[in-house]
Parts: sequence; C-alpha cells; structure tokens
Amino acid sequence: MKKIEKISNTVLSLFVLCSFLFLSGCSPKYDTENYNKPAVYWYNKILQDIATSKLDDADEKFISLRSEHSRSLYIEPAMILLIKIHTANNQYKMADYYADEYIKTYPLGDSIDYVNFLKLKASYNSLLYIYRQQAQLDDIVLSMQQYIKEQPNTTYRYLSNDMLTRLKFTKHQFNNEIVGLYGRIDKPKAKEFYNKKAKNSSKNTNYKKAKTPWYMMLFEEGSF
Repeated sequence: MKKIEKISNTVLSLFVLCSFLFLSGCSPKYDTENYNKPAVYWYNKILQDIATSKLDDADEKFISLRSEHSRSLYIEPAMILLIKIHTANNQYKMADYYADEYIKTYPLGDSIDYVNFLKLKASYNSLLYIYRQQAQLDDIVLSMQQYIKEQPNTTYRYLSNDMLTRLKFTKHQFNNEIVGLYGRIDKPKAKEFYNKKAKNSSKNTNYKKAKTPWYMMLFEEGSF
C-alpha cells in the first residue's frame, strides 16, 4: 500500500513538474503574441473587431495601441472611428468618452471641429424620451448654441443648426404638454409658468406640433 502511495505521489510530482515546465514554456510565446506588436498591428485588429461588431474587443485593442504606442499616428484615426461606430450602435457613453479623450489629447488637431460635432451628434441621438430627459435636453441645447457661437465658420454649421432647431421644437412641445397636464390637475400657477416658457420658446419659429405614436405615448410621462 505504501509502495502504491509512493508511486502515486511520484506520478503526481512529475505531473506538476511537467505542467509547470509546459506553462513556463508557453508564457513567453503568449507574451510575444499579445504584446510588443507594432501600432499598425493593433490598428488592423481594431478594424477587424469593428467589422465583426466586436466593439468590446475593439476597445481593448485600442487600450493596447495607446498604452504600447502613446505617440502613434494611428491613435487619432482610431479614436474618431470608435466615436462613430459606438454612436452608430447606440453606445453613446462610449462615444462621448472617446470624443472627450480626443479633445484632451488633440486640442489643436485637424479634426477637432469634426470631433466636437460628433460629440454633439452623439448627445442628440441619445435623447430617446423627451419627458424623461429634460435636464439632458437643456444641456445639449446649451452645448449646441455654444458650439455654433464659437465655430461660426464650421463646416457642420447647417447640420448643427438643424439639430438645434429640432431640439427647440421639442422643448416647446414639452412645455405645451406640461401646460395641459397642470391644467387637468388644477395647478394654475404651475400652468402659467410653463405657459410663459412655451410662448418664449416659440418666438420667431413656425411651430407645428409633432404627433407622438400611440404605442410610444403609453410609456411617456405626462401623456395622459
């Protein structure tokens, strides 16, 4: 019995030793495969992940690109690409993150105007329910007004003005909805307050109320 136990222990020891040697031998190979790659390697990997809709993997590849090649010329186009692809996939927080990183890293970059516009566009597209995101709506309106004021000759002025106009109409419609709500629950002071806001928001505009589909109204606050 002791002899069998001794043999078993010997076999186990050999197994552990072989496993250690195997893993030790594989470690350098693993490091070589995943680190110390040229910048173009990581950039191409980012493109591959985007092409196959693996955005989380693309984000990880970008981290590798930036950490291993902090001054690479591939970082800037990779950032812009990730802003656009995250926006297209409704991942607005990630798009906003990359836009902020770009603005901090390349404040005088050739594409800074474009990235500022993409940041506003991502914020604009993130507004899903006007009755739930009023603070965000106000912030975006102010950001767009500031962008248009500071960049009067921007290539994206007309697109920015179009988005700003749509947001102003949205605010006006919201104020009218609130007026109706406070009227129904007999809150005259609140009704008057929002009535003034609605009148101010409609100055110098040809406003026509948008119709919310009935299936969306079921989930919107203040619709009934």
